[in-house]
Amino acid sequence: MKQNSIRSIALLSLIVLVSACASQDLVMAPDTIPGEQLKQEYMIGKWCTDRDLTAQTNKDAGLSTISNLTRQYWNLRETGTWQISETGWMYSNYGTWQLEELNTLVINKPPADPVRYQANFKNEGQDLYLEDKDKKFLVLTRCD
Repeated sequence: MKQNSIRSIALLSLIVLVSACASQDLVMAPDTIPGEQLKQEYMIGKWCTDRDLTAQTNKDAGLSTISNLTRQYWNLRETGTWQISETGWMYSNYGTWQLEELNTLVINKPPADPVRYQANFKNEGQDLYLEDKDKKFLVLTRCD
């Protein structure tokens, strides 16, 4: 009887583990460097603006730190649309996104002009570094 209980618990644990892995639709990006090919599947999912890391990255690059950056949650969808939320719970449609060339992420949020970022990943795909045309950084971190 005890042996059957142990087997049942082990089997149930395995099922829970497999189902948790199956529901994970994010593809972790490799630790890419500028100029390497970005793939659409790397981008899909929820990202958070990382205020502290963005400020430090800009400071390290010799720029003034960004002090007016608020924490936001971005959801880049497979459909090429992206959503934004300030709470991380309720998302609203915000615009479109696409990859261009090897490592350019184009973010469109009407009515403004599209913004082009040079993008690469750090920390085995956990952090997405975006650099705009003025060489300022915006760091997004996986928040799923």
